[in-house]
Amino acid sequence: MLDQVKTLLGNLANQSLPKISEIPPDMGRAAFSAMVGLLEKPAPKLPRVEDKEIDGPEGPIPVRLYDPNPDSSDPAPLILFFHGGGFVIGDVQTYDPLTASIAERTGLPVISVDYRLAPEHPFPAGLNDCLHVTKWTNAAGAGWLGRPIHGVIPMGDSAGGNLAAVVAQELHTMIPMPAQVLLYPVTDMAEEHPSRGNFGVGYLLEQREMEFFARSYVGNDGDLRNPRISPLYGEQLEGLPKALVVVAEYDPLHDEGLAYANAMKDAGVEVKIRDEAGLIHGFYNLRGAIPLADEKLSELCTDLREMLA
Repeated sequence: MLDQVKTLLGNLANQSLPKISEIPPDMGRAAFSAMVGLLEKPAPKLPRVEDKEIDGPEGPIPVRLYDPNPDSSDPAPLILFFHGGGFVIGDVQTYDPLTASIAERTGLPVISVDYRLAPEHPFPAGLNDCLHVTKWTNAAGAGWLGRPIHGVIPMGDSAGGNLAAVVAQELHTMIPMPAQVLLYPVTDMAEEHPSRGNFGVGYLLEQREMEFFARSYVGNDGDLRNPRISPLYGEQLEGLPKALVVVAEYDPLHDEGLAYANAMKDAGVEVKIRDEAGLIHGFYNLRGAIPLADEKLSELCTDLREMLA
């Protein structure tokens, strides 16, 4: 493990931070936001950052647009970013440094989605919000962006990677998707892959918290093999958009992310896997504490540009 990561994990262990599963959701969200704020790099300044509420079938859905080239009239693929946080914590503001950096380094517009969170809004509420915004972006997003949209790229980390994978599975035959980007995604809530046991305690994301997130999102009686919950069980992976999948060596989700990448490969999908040695879950949000993570983000954005070329 990298010394940068060891130091971070040691510092967090010494602070005896509260477990998300042991405090009310609002307190958990505030604690997560505060932690990311301390460990993340500041957001770069972009020429256009704009908030909007999209009318959804179950209420307004807040989103934020990051446009690094607002004066351009050229068609552009647009990244739809779904944040992580176990379907329970996280929001657009907490992820602002990361999404702004992705827009800056890819040169592409990004819409970050503030989907509804569990346990107040369990499955499929958050997924429905992500599906609706994807359809809205394809149909009406060009008017907001101010230039043609040349395809939608679902992208997300952790729980957001799960949502991006499901969005790609459900909408790729209806909406042009030049790529999908899954960052240490949740792909299988039904089976305990070896990495969950190997790294489920002491590596930031812990097994107890993952079980709490799953209960909050799906409930005690939900079908964990439902492909809309665990995309690894999708029956029609053929024809999915080309994929860029990131996993981290010391992440409990490492093995299921790799399993989904390989399942897509076996179905004939073009897949690039970045298996990042020495790193832990959520490292793209820890770039202030783990300098290597910032380099890895630049490499990821380069990979995406090359994939779209």
